[in-house]
Amino acid sequence: MIEVFQQHSTFWISTMVILSALVGSFLNVVIYRLPEMMKRQWRCECTEFLELDETAQMIKDKQRFNLSFPVSHCPHCKSSIKPWFNLPVIGYLLIKGKCVNCKQPISPRYPIIEFFTAALGGVIAWYFGVSLDAILLLGFLWALISLTMIDADEKLLPDSITLPLLWVGLLIHINSSWLSSDLLTQITLTESLLGAAAGYMSLWSITFLFKVIRGKEGMGAGDFKLFAVFGAWFGIKALIPIILLSSAVGAVVGITILIIQKKSIDKTTLPFGPYLCGAALLYVFFAADIQNLLFPQL
Repeated sequence: MIEVFQQHSTFWISTMVILSALVGSFLNVVIYRLPEMMKRQWRCECTEFLELDETAQMIKDKQRFNLSFPVSHCPHCKSSIKPWFNLPVIGYLLIKGKCVNCKQPISPRYPIIEFFTAALGGVIAWYFGVSLDAILLLGFLWALISLTMIDADEKLLPDSITLPLLWVGLLIHINSSWLSSDLLTQITLTESLLGAAAGYMSLWSITFLFKVIRGKEGMGAGDFKLFAVFGAWFGIKALIPIILLSSAVGAVVGITILIIQKKSIDKTTLPFGPYLCGAALLYVFFAADIQNLLFPQL
């Protein structure tokens, strides 16, 4: 199969596009259900720790709810969605964006996520070719899409995604001989470890100082772990470009949102994870150009 992919690059890219589209459909489930699963678990743990009587909400929370159950259904009437209507993008077009049963509109966000997951998956397959690097970075991309949307919705970066991503980033640099792209092969295990430590401690230090000065939290611990992920994957040299890119875009977008919504910056919290993820994705494709622009003498 690898030889077929190598001989027919179009087949390789098309396969990765289809695979990414299918994964994008699953990511929609993860983005909605994982935070809800975590909230239910936290409520149960708090009730048990405080030794409170079980309420109707607690009983409801203990009902089976995970990434596979209940099956996909309309958010309005709860009717099950037929498998062929779950096809990425195509299924949404077949039902014309409305529930077949109750005719209520279904958010276009679902096909948009599927489309962009497929498109970016195709770009990675094309850019990195038939290689283990492409497979690893596809998984990296899928995780970033999940984290971006969850943080945008809930201001939450789940450990169940960031921590495995951190460990993978460290493990792939134990022996880089089986990798092929300059993005990953030029990073030693030492640089990966230093990147992970520096990524976490840098944002932690900034947040600690902010809390001392302002008396409130400036950033969540999930952002520390996510930045550590990028240090583990791309080495300590990647941290400055990623934080500069994410901060610049975050500042522009954040100020724009505050102006539009007419809110005070002191009373508004904005997720930083999406900007970190976007900057990291840009670094994947333009690492050499960004490094040369920022550090032309190195």
